[in-house]
Amino acid sequence: MAVEISITTDKTDYAADEPIVLRLEVTNGTDEPLLLEFSTAQRYDFVMDGAEGSTAWRWSADKAFIQVLGEEQLAPGESLTYEERFEGSLTAGTYTVVALLVATNVPLEARTRIRVG
Repeated sequence: MAVEISITTDKTDYAADEPIVLRLEVTNGTDEPLLLEFSTAQRYDFVMDGAEGSTAWRWSADKAFIQVLGEEQLAPGESLTYEERFEGSLTAGTYTVVALLVATNVPLEARTRIRVG
């Protein structure tokens, strides 16, 4: 077993102006402690891409992160969870939601789809 990342939303179908809760979970599925290394204070990101491939929203787009090296350590079987809430407006369609762990030594991403009606 390896390091695993998953993304979940509070549901799969939304109204255009309905908030969307996004959750990223990273689990150390190995038998050894895992050290995650980061080049800034940012640990994760969430992105929503529309059907045509353009980015409709990026969580980090309006954020600034301290430029300081950091790390997180996960014991075997331990998980880290990050959660954000999208409160904008989306046009009707299907979106790919991407969760990114921005660790420099273990960059990971997971994807899921939602529908906005």
